[in-house]
Amino acid sequence: MDILLIAHSHWRNIVFLATALVLVKYTLSWLMKSKFGKLDRILGIVLTSSADIQTLMGLVLFTMMTIEVGFDRLRMEHAITNLIGVGLLHLAAKWRTAEDSIRFRNTLFMTLGFIVFIMIGISRLPAGLSVLLGK
Repeated sequence: MDILLIAHSHWRNIVFLATALVLVKYTLSWLMKSKFGKLDRILGIVLTSSADIQTLMGLVLFTMMTIEVGFDRLRMEHAITNLIGVGLLHLAAKWRTAEDSIRFRNTLFMTLGFIVFIMIGISRLPAGLSVLLGK
């Protein structure tokens, strides 16, 4: 379980990097009224896939920790809040056939919602947001 916890703790850096890239690229593309191209699709897939891997690791950890030490309200809040955030990322697929400007805008807002929910979810942990700073 320790290896999975370490992987889950470090994988978030990949998720945050992918999120930052999507936020910058989609914001610029939306403001410049660009076409939704191959790079945009790839960045969206990388973000969603990395968030899904993080979610899967988190759900396995949640299950293992609940079996091992029992139910913990903060862990449950962390899991539910983060699941809502990941759900927002998947909701962005609703606009895959929309006009490019609308697709960029709506996907950008779903990504912003995702990061807000993730930060709230992380803050529910005993260490809170200090885990992001390595403290």
